Amino acid sequence: MESKDKRTGWLAELKVGDKVFVRSSRTGRDQIAPIEKITPTGRIVIRSLQFDPITGRAMGQSYYREWLGKVTPEALKEHNDNLRKARLNKEIRSRAVYTVLEAMSLDDLIKVNELLGGEKI
Repeated sequence: MESKDKRTGWLAELKVGDKVFVRSSRTGRDQIAPIEKITPTGRIVIRSLQFDPITGRAMGQSYYREWLGKVTPEALKEHNDNLRKARLNKEIRSRAVYTVLEAMSLDDLIKVNELLGGEKI
């Protein structure tokens, strides 16, 4: 009996429990999630979303669609580095900006405001 599984390429290698990137056009963020189910026709199910067995794109009518990405050591490192960078940016902004701005003179603040294209105060 011929298999109904339509997956090709790296999608064909996936098994239940394997981790993949779920990429979002809406948020621009990648999340890593395990595959919950693979249907007989090869549809991949993650968090109640079904992904097309050929394209790896989420199925449905939404304008914003998720798609699957392969988790490689390089992609995983880049993903973790981006998460770390975002956390550091948030941490530094919450502390440093206020501290640095408070320590600046009025003249320096005026120059920074001009450089950033702020309105004249």
